[in-house]
Amino acid sequence: MKVASAVVIMVLACGPSALAGILSSGTLIFHSATEGVSFNGGVASFTDSDASEPVSNLSSTITWGDSFTSNAVLQTLGGGLFGVSGSHTYAEEGVYNLTVNASNIGGDSVSMFGTVTVADASLTNGASFPVFGTEGLNNVNVQLATFTDSNGLAPLSDFISSIDWGDNTPFSGGTIVQNGGQFVISGSHTYAEEGSYSITIQTLDVGGSTLLTSAGASIADAPLSASASAPLVLLQGTPFSGPVATFTDSDPSGLPSDYAATIDWGDNTSSPGTILLSGGQLEVLGNHTYAQSGQFSPFVSIGDLGGSSAQVSDAATVDPTPSVPEPAPLTMMGAGLVLTLLAYVRGKGIIRGSILCRARPADAASRPYAV
Repeated sequence: MKVASAVVIMVLACGPSALAGILSSGTLIFHSATEGVSFNGGVASFTDSDASEPVSNLSSTITWGDSFTSNAVLQTLGGGLFGVSGSHTYAEEGVYNLTVNASNIGGDSVSMFGTVTVADASLTNGASFPVFGTEGLNNVNVQLATFTDSNGLAPLSDFISSIDWGDNTPFSGGTIVQNGGQFVISGSHTYAEEGSYSITIQTLDVGGSTLLTSAGASIADAPLSASASAPLVLLQGTPFSGPVATFTDSDPSGLPSDYAATIDWGDNTSSPGTILLSGGQLEVLGNHTYAQSGQFSPFVSIGDLGGSSAQVSDAATVDPTPSVPEPAPLTMMGAGLVLTLLAYVRGKGIIRGSILCRARPADAASRPYAV
């Protein structure tokens, strides 16, 4: 006897939709970052209707909004909830559009959209350097300070600086260069007067961060250089008034009122000098009367109100006061008259000469004439 067998054939759907759940309810959880600082963490989450679906069935990408897209890391959070994580560094501050896409092997997908606000990285002071210079001379491209940016990717074009030199002059722009992991600020300036000054440097990041840095300047008085005027040839007892020395100041903006001078005349007397600006040159003038004849060495001391000084020696020849001889008698010479002349010439003493007069006074023989 034959026994009939019943065969039951079961057909199972093996397509993708039968092997995967439905993705839904995506949520972004990443909303803020700082430029130049690497982010590594959770970005979004979504749910899968198949709570048992393995992570290997899922994939996700993150579009960061700054032209970069990367694959995400997925993890099961339980109950059909999956977390999306990623790593990224924004080079610049700003607001970026963030897109997270997730899909499974069944072809279902979910997208999440939002924005990320990236803050400007902070600036930090480094070293500051003192400035040493001389009044009237330009301090060219001197280093003032260094700073760092938390954003290690920041380009030089992100920064500008302005310098207050502390002498009530307009601010000037600083020069910024990159040296390794730090930025160096330099500037150029001419101080009109000696003294100590407080320098303030303001650095601005185009993203909004600012930094104030302090430095100091010690400015010396410009040196003086003096020269004697021409040697003096004077007459005992006769007042002298004139130049005794000239001098220059390395500070081209020096004024006569900036200086004072004293003249030691070499005869145990001294007097203040007068400073004049003549033909672009500073000159010391003095007034003096020598009571005795002889050789003297006037010594001129010049001082700048800022502290610089210069000294120079001059030479003075003082001739004695000449004695006036008795009037010479008139000498007859034929029909004419010979006059004997006496004259004093500075530095040569008494000079004697004679002149013949053609006209004869009526009483020429009876009296002398003083010439």
